[in-house]
Parts: sequence; structure tokens; C-alpha cells
Amino acid sequence: MTGARGAPDGGAAGPFAVITPREASILAALADAAAAPEPPLPPVAATDAAAAFDAWLAAGPARNRRVLRLALLALERACGRRRFRTLDRAGRLRVLERLRRSRVPLFPQLADALRSAALVSYHGDARVMAALGYDAAARVAEVRARRAATAADGAARPGDEDGFVHAAELAGCRTLRADVCVIGSGAGGAVVAKELAEGGARVVVLEEGGRHPAAELTARPRDMLTRMYRDGGQVATVGRPPIVLPLGRGAGGTTLVNGGTCFRTPDHVLAGWSADLGLRDLTLAGLAPVFARVERQLGVAEVPAELAGANAALIRRGAERLGWSGGYLRRNAPGCQGSGVCVWGCPTGAKRHAGDAYLAPAHAAGAVTCTGARAVRIVMRGARATAVEARTTAGARMAVEADTVVVAAGTIHTPLLLAASGLGGGALGRNLSLHPATAVLGLFDEPVDMARGVPQSYFVDEFRADGIMLEGIAGPPDYVALAAPFTGDGHRELMLRYRHIGQCGLMVSDRSRGRVRGRRGAPLIRYDLCRADVATVHRGLIALAQLLAAAGARTLVLPLARLPELPAADLAPLHALDVRRGDLKLMAFHPLGTARAHGDPAQGVVDGDLRVHGAENVFVADGSAVPTPLGVNPQITIMALATRLAFHLRSEPCPS
Repeated sequence: MTGARGAPDGGAAGPFAVITPREASILAALADAAAAPEPPLPPVAATDAAAAFDAWLAAGPARNRRVLRLALLALERACGRRRFRTLDRAGRLRVLERLRRSRVPLFPQLADALRSAALVSYHGDARVMAALGYDAAARVAEVRARRAATAADGAARPGDEDGFVHAAELAGCRTLRADVCVIGSGAGGAVVAKELAEGGARVVVLEEGGRHPAAELTARPRDMLTRMYRDGGQVATVGRPPIVLPLGRGAGGTTLVNGGTCFRTPDHVLAGWSADLGLRDLTLAGLAPVFARVERQLGVAEVPAELAGANAALIRRGAERLGWSGGYLRRNAPGCQGSGVCVWGCPTGAKRHAGDAYLAPAHAAGAVTCTGARAVRIVMRGARATAVEARTTAGARMAVEADTVVVAAGTIHTPLLLAASGLGGGALGRNLSLHPATAVLGLFDEPVDMARGVPQSYFVDEFRADGIMLEGIAGPPDYVALAAPFTGDGHRELMLRYRHIGQCGLMVSDRSRGRVRGRRGAPLIRYDLCRADVATVHRGLIALAQLLAAAGARTLVLPLARLPELPAADLAPLHALDVRRGDLKLMAFHPLGTARAHGDPAQGVVDGDLRVHGAENVFVADGSAVPTPLGVNPQITIMALATRLAFHLRSEPCPS
């Protein structure tokens, strides 16, 4: 048992893939100080926190592993002659706080990263979650049983098993031949593959990740981060402030781990593209049949109120009391059971991600998806692509000879591939927008049980003219532990009230622009939040606070370094706060624009038909081609543009 004055006993034996037993003991001591577990919460020593941290590090890039391991040792060094593990909780928290307040710019970021990782590693343990009222295994069994009893929506889809081949299985065949090589299987790539294969083309899809069948998904965020997210969810921007940028990896891309929200491209955005960017064919009327086709394929429908859950009901109640406009979101999840873990993979398979909705029929039409294959270069002969070179996860080389290449590697990795192929021009990698996002927690008298229901199911668009969208968001205990700004006793008391926590998020249509460049084969993402966007985030936080207060919250927990907590009855300190970039804790889920469409080759990478300027047969079909922020979730926009591209390549109009 761990006491308030003593270090944790055991819990760090190993063996570990990355960290040493010494480093594991430091992590366990940090988790004990940050989480401050007391009954009914189990001690850190009774959990697998160190092993979970080790697995998370192992999933990330080598540079992250080195830096975070050094940061663990820095905790020891900061104690002088004593060991961090031997200090009492208060002493360990003082050391952590010393690093968080350091004037050395990197130290506060590392301290916060370690603290968050330690808290997620602890709170993701099944025993801890059960003590807080969340049993992941029981929840998964419950929703799967309900789905099995009601699955009349085509849950069994032909072609799902056939059509996948792991690149390592191509031992005797290192060169494939196709009409079209599609690089990536997310919202753009899978769509193009399906529509072209059904049009009679021989299609080969290269996918760096693997398959993630619904039967293998656990509803435990800590586990799914290492399996379904690129670099274990450790992708982040470099800039002020650093912004965590989770990217999905696998068949289906980021649609595997998004909330399933389906907004069409707003009218004013399309009008701006036409007037300002020379994209005159991308009109509301011209895209209407494309949108309809995508929504039909995905099974898009509005979330029923009874499925949305108590968290959505709170947000709706607050909006209605304030007279703000809003509504239930439209989503691509026929047969949804309200599993509450959309962004960690739907355990019932109800969410129609791109791998299910598009790759399965693509395979039925003859397409092949090679998993475990990372495209490294497009081979060009003059202005024409002749092949795509790739590497398997085992390090072997392979190639796909093709008449047409469609790049759909995602906003962060598409510019790197185009640059490695000598394509793209001066605009490549620039114009990065993110929809910076954050959230506010509210503590309610009534039980909320936020992980029951659809996490992202109600929106408030009252402030859309200001570039602010509010959307409900929720998750299991380790998700809340990641967002909570407290350590020690304050953190424990918040987590013990997990069942009474409600939450709503915000995202802004940003004016800031970043850049993606390659550095030693990996992306370097530079993005600094401009003053105008800082002010917009501040306005959004005020709106969130008003919304949750109107819904009945007693206390608000804010993502602000200098104002982490506020009574809901008095929002004056939030109004008065001079918010700075360094105050904000942000995430982003919608990177766009790094190979943007533009009528002028000097200002864009692709034209209105998504063809790369200067290339005859290379196209881009992912978020990188979306030229500006949308102010709404981009899934449908990316899929619609990909559908339009496919029918353009088929030389056919898109059926309405």
C-alpha cells in the first residue's frame, strides 16, 4: 500500500520493451504522486501502469523514446542527492512543479507530457476504471450483444476478408501491375479505390498500417492508442503552443478513430473557393449528387436522442436555456449502440469507417489492398508517373506499376511523398490549417456517465459566424485523466467524481497557418497560433463555460494554465483573463491544406480536379487537397472530393 508520505511499493519489475526497471520505478512514483490513489482506488503497485507506459513509448518514434526516458531520469537529477522514488508524494509533486515552471522552454513540455502519460497509464488499468464505475470488458460485451440482436443493417459485408494481403506475403512478387495505384486507405483513398474498381479499373491500394477488425477492439483508450494511432498518438506540432495531433493508422485511416460526424462542406466555404481560389467547378449544385452518394454509402443519419446519452442531453439543455442554435449530429453509424468509444475504434463495427464502407466493396470489385506497405517514391518519366516504390514493414522493397497514381497518404504525409518524388512546387507543405480544439469539463450533481451514449452527438453552431463550433465529446476514465489539469489530491477528487462529469468541446476555424517539412524521413510540423485565433479560442471557452453552467454544472474545469478551475456561478475571472498562447492546452483532429487545390500553380499543389500541377497522371485525394479550413468536421468533404475525382477519372458523371 502506498501512503501519502511514502513511495509506491513494487509495480515496476518488467521485463520491458523500452524502459529499464529503474525508469519504470520512477514512472510508478510519478503516477503515484500525480494520481494520489487512496481507497477505493488501487495503489499504483497493483496496476500495470509501468508496462502500459512502456508499450506506449514503444509505439512512438525513437526520438520520443529517448527524450521521455531522459525526462524520467531528469526527475531523479532534480532531487539532488536523493532519489525521486524515495520522496513522499508532496516532495515528488514539488519536483514535478519545479520542472513545469522551469525557464528552459523544453522542460515544462516534458514535465507535462510525463505527467499526462503517467496518469493515462494508471487510469487505463482495468481495476482503476472499475473503481471509477467503468468496466470496459462488460461494456463491450453489452454493446456487442445488443448489436448482434439487432444487426439488420448489413453488418456482414461481402469482400471484407478477400482483397487484403499483407505486403510480407508477396515474397515472390515484388512488382505488381495495376491501372491505378492508390496510396492510403482513409477517407480519400478508400473512396477512390471503390469507385474506380467498380468502374472496371484494376486497383492496388498501398496501406502502411494493418487491419483492425471490430472483434479486436477493447474500448480501452490506452490500448487502442498504441494499435490504431500513428506513433501511439504522439504526433504533435512544434510551435506555440505545441498541439497534439492524433492521426489514425490502418485500413480506413483516421476514419477508424474519428467521431463519425458528417457535415457537408458549408455553402460559404465553397463560395470562397470559387471566388478566391479559382475553383469554380466546386459548387454546391455540382457537388450535391456527390454528397448524396457518399452519405448513402455511409448510411448517414441523425443521432436519435435516446441513443445520444446523458452528456448530449446536458449540452442540449444548456443550449435551449440560452436560446442557442444547435441539434443532433448526423453520423455514419447505422446500428450504433452508443458504445461511447468512437475515437478508439467502434467495438461493434457499427461505425461505417472507410475500411468497411468502401474497401469491402472495392475488394468485391477486384481491388487489392496491400497492408504493411509504405510508399516512399513515385517514379516519374517526364511529367508522367510510371510506378510507385514502397517498403514493407520487414524492410523489403516492392513496386506497383500503374497508369494513374492517386496519393491519399494524409495531410501530414502526402507532402513528404510528393517532395520525395520531385512533385508539388513551392506551395507544397504550406497552408496547414488544423481546427485547433479543446474542451471544458463540468461537475454536475446528477450522474452523467459520459461514456454511455454517442460521445459526439450534439452540436451548437450559435457562433459559427465567429468560426466557433461546439460539439459534445466524452470518454472513459483514462481519457478524462488526460484532459484534467490537476495533480495529487485534486486530481484524485476529480476522478472519483467521474460519473458526474460532463464535457463539451470546441474547435475554431483557424486563421493561423503552419507548414510540414521532412526531417530525416519524418514530418516536422510547425504551427504557431496567431493572436486572432487565441482570442477566438478564448471566446469559445467563455461560450462553453456559459453552456455548461446553464446546463447545471457546479464547477468548471478549464484547459487554462492560469485558470484551471472555476465555480460555474461566477465566470467573471474567465472573461477578465488575458489569455496567452502558453495558457492553452490544445489538440487538433482536422489537418488540411498542405497540398491544397488552387487554380494558380504558384499558390497551390493541385488543380480543381485534384491533379498535381505539372504532372499528367498524379492526383491527390485526402485532407491535404482541401484548400481552407471548413469550420466543420472534414470527413464528408474529403470523401466527396474523392468521389468526384474517381468519376472524373472514369470520364462519367457521378450518379445522383
